[in-house]
Amino acid sequence: MPTERSNEDQDPGLRIARIDDAVAGVFEIMLRQRCVPVDRPSSVIASLSDRNIEAKIAFSGTLAGQCAVRASIATASLLTSALLGAEGNWDNAMIDDAMGELCNMIAGGWKSALDASGAMCHISVPTVSRSYPTQTPHDTAITTRRFYSFNGSPLEVALTIT
Repeated sequence: MPTERSNEDQDPGLRIARIDDAVAGVFEIMLRQRCVPVDRPSSVIASLSDRNIEAKIAFSGTLAGQCAVRASIATASLLTSALLGAEGNWDNAMIDDAMGELCNMIAGGWKSALDASGAMCHISVPTVSRSYPTQTPHDTAITTRRFYSFNGSPLEVALTIT
């Protein structure tokens, strides 16, 4: 059963900073690329309307929730090339694996910044979907959505804590 949220976890600024740090760390250290937050997400949301791939990781134990990474197939293909260090015409399985691994790294980076009790939660194996419904979080959920630009391509990271 999840523990009561700490003041730290309820601070939206801290949640955003942790997500930004996790995304920056993954892209800069693992991919040797930049992925920057978008200051005006409304300009990016329209370009994500054709998004059709989502990777998700669930948190359980001392903390419950999920981390989701969403992008268009074109952006996911660019991410796959960055992860593999080579350009290619990637098949669906490779793109799915790359998106799952990206979500895993971002969720792990975010989790490592938590206090000891939060960091002891478990994370699931990533799941990837190419047609996903827009979900309405539970009334007790806190969802933080951030939009990023990777080589001019939009990417969304959503973190939900229940």
